Amino acid sequence: EEWKVDHKQLMQMMAAQQCFNEQSMAFLEKILAQSGTGQATAWPPSIVQCLKDGKPQDTSVENARSESKQVICDVIRDVLEKTGTKPKEVDILIINCSLFSPTPSLCALAAHEFGMRSDLCSYNLSGMGCSASVIAIDLAKQLLRSRPNALALVASRYYPCFISIFSSWNVLRLSGCFLSCRSLI
Repeated sequence: EEWKVDHKQLMQMMAAQQCFNEQSMAFLEKILAQSGTGQATAWPPSIVQCLKDGKPQDTSVENARSESKQVICDVIRDVLEKTGTKPKEVDILIINCSLFSPTPSLCALAAHEFGMRSDLCSYNLSGMGCSASVIAIDLAKQLLRSRPNALALVASRYYPCFISIFSSWNVLRLSGCFLSCRSLI
């Protein structure tokens, strides 16, 4: 809940980045009004923090890793609990995260966090933008064809990093406005 902001707060957060001119802010506001995002859309804590301290977002790799771990592990934990699945029962783990591709991978992070098996078949996808979720599902489908009794878990995250949101290119700003902070399984 603390990650959720309304449109007015989002515009305050963007202004705190100190990288937009008047024209860019007007464009962001126009796109936001037409984006279909609600008045309680989740954004990463490093951007939401701008509402409290007025400083630009922490765009460090350490911060991106911390936020990714929190989002991905919370979602994986939730789906494992809701399905009654034990982490060691997962045969295939596929995680994709838009532009963020750390070493060690997000798959390694999740496998370690949940104590998954050492023979886990894991795939970490990144750099594919919005299409990565579809590619991840297709990869799982192909892998399950060759291993029909296997259990696959796919986690997909869009990380609205400074490259897309704080770009001078309007097309990149569009993706940041539409996608915010999402993680799916």
